[in-house]
Amino acid sequence: MRTRNTIEFLGLWEQLRNPNFNSIEFDAFRNESGSNSFTLTPKKWIEATNSIGIISKSGRYGGTYAHKDIAFEFASWISPTFKLYLITEYQRLKEIETNQYNLEWNVKSTLREFWEKHPDSEQYLKTWYDTAMNSDWKTPNDVKQSYANASILMDSRIVFNIKGNSYQLVIKFNFDHQLAFVRFIGTQSDYDKIDANSI
Repeated sequence: MRTRNTIEFLGLWEQLRNPNFNSIEFDAFRNESGSNSFTLTPKKWIEATNSIGIISKSGRYGGTYAHKDIAFEFASWISPTFKLYLITEYQRLKEIETNQYNLEWNVKSTLREFWEKHPDSEQYLKTWYDTAMNSDWKTPNDVKQSYANASILMDSRIVFNIKGNSYQLVIKFNFDHQLAFVRFIGTQSDYDKIDANSI
């Protein structure tokens, strides 16, 4: 804990998360950091600044521990491989989040387009959408807990009866990423003309 960058990072983390952080002591450490004579132990940092991001324990089972935000930052300084892993994983999760948002919008847009042509289905489709968006379905059986009359097909496809059997909604799920794709929505007679397992 000697470099200015380290002190500034720790101080910024504390300022964001610790209402009792002693900013005056932090400024003093920051001004002194980087000089050859400057030394700062975790214990001194904690006692002087009321830090909560780092914990230092003495004794046989003691040691210095850091909040995961701080640990990730330090690890990324030490290991370029770990830093690249964090960047890649962050981008992957953001892509999933973006795709999920876009799919939610596309699902509702598709349903809205249908109920505008078939007004009697509107309330039923809105109810299905709200249920689906607020559920934590991880398997087809989870879906069946919510919709006992739903039919489980191949390739993670599930058929929902809308307004009794007036309309059929075929959804392809990606349960791992909590995504849903509308593969078909239509009347029972239209449904009879398709192969729901492959559409």
